Amino acid sequence: RYWKDGEGAVRTLPVHETDASDVRLPLLLIEVTLPEWGRGCGIDGKLFVPQEACVSSPADWQSVDWWLAAFLLLEGWHERILEAQRGPIHSYSRKLRGWDTRAWERAWVNRIAIFLRRWVAELHHRPEEGLFGPLPEAEILLTHDVDAVRKTVAIRIKQSLFLLFNALRFLTKGEISSALKRLSQGAKFLFRNSSWQTFDDLLKLEFEASMRACYNFYADGRPKNLRRLFFDPGYSLSDPEVGRLLRILSEKGMQLGLHPSFDSWSDGDAIGQQKLALERTVGKKIDICRQHWLRFSWEFTWSAQEKAGLGLDTTLMFNDHAGF
Repeated sequence: RYWKDGEGAVRTLPVHETDASDVRLPLLLIEVTLPEWGRGCGIDGKLFVPQEACVSSPADWQSVDWWLAAFLLLEGWHERILEAQRGPIHSYSRKLRGWDTRAWERAWVNRIAIFLRRWVAELHHRPEEGLFGPLPEAEILLTHDVDAVRKTVAIRIKQSLFLLFNALRFLTKGEISSALKRLSQGAKFLFRNSSWQTFDDLLKLEFEASMRACYNFYADGRPKNLRRLFFDPGYSLSDPEVGRLLRILSEKGMQLGLHPSFDSWSDGDAIGQQKLALERTVGKKIDICRQHWLRFSWEFTWSAQEKAGLGLDTTLMFNDHAGF
């Protein structure tokens, strides 16, 4: 996207290549000061790259393996190694002990790509846009997971128990104020009769803003065992309220996606059956998904989704940390 018309020029950059086999855990970033002409690509004139991509210390921008830096971050390579050793973290950043959290604060790979564009322009003494065209416009992809269509007794109990569990977790760490906050939230959620009928208001806002959002629906028709009862949404595609929502979303031109069940993150057959059930209900092909509770494995989840015939997944994020 950043050099559609100038890939050859970028390939000729004198990037210092280093050994990619020595990847160490945890992920640690090194601060790299950029040259004057490239300062705008960084934050305060600096980019942060994985330590494995730096040949010299302190890091000099000309001795950084920029290709390796982008690859390690873009592919989540350190997380993949950790998963191979200990199993999937299922999207909980707290399980990445000792990780350099600055990796999640900025879109470092995008900034590296822009820096490489600028480097070519500097070498050839030509305007950047003349070589590569304008930078691509930013896009906002708005997505929703439909986990419930009404506030049921089961949801009151489940959510209150989750908040109680988090309160106890904060209490064991000595974070009293956070624990009390979760206890208060749990009590309010359990006993207050606040309405959850917000879909019509949400759709009105999105329609007025010309936003074409994607709504991911749960579609597992298997009987509920205790695990599914506790972890999965409680509604069914045959629920009249769900049918009403699906009709309205289709009429408004919104996208529809699949929200695969809690236990399906490595099961292509289960995801495929749920995808087929949703397609039969809405009468159109479903290509987008996000796993329930962001249950995710680098090794298994995308393979399972591909086996099920899905083409786009938006699961890759953290349950407990906002960022990249």
